[in-house]
Amino acid sequence: MPEFLVNIGGGDRAYKNYVFLSFRQNINEKSVIFFNQSRVSAMIFLLFIRSFVDNPRQIVNS
Repeated sequence: MPEFLVNIGGGDRAYKNYVFLSFRQNINEKSVIFFNQSRVSAMIFLLFIRSFVDNPRQIVNS
């Protein structure tokens, strides 16, 4: 199972928002993708994930 850790800080960390996507593909291997983006980019990224997750639900409802 992939682990999603989203940390959107405020105040002093307004311009240092970190989004960690940790994927454990193998037993002895762990690849970590590190994103250092602005607040707007992080919000767009979260909205993109949310819309992608909500797609099957909308397909079932239709």
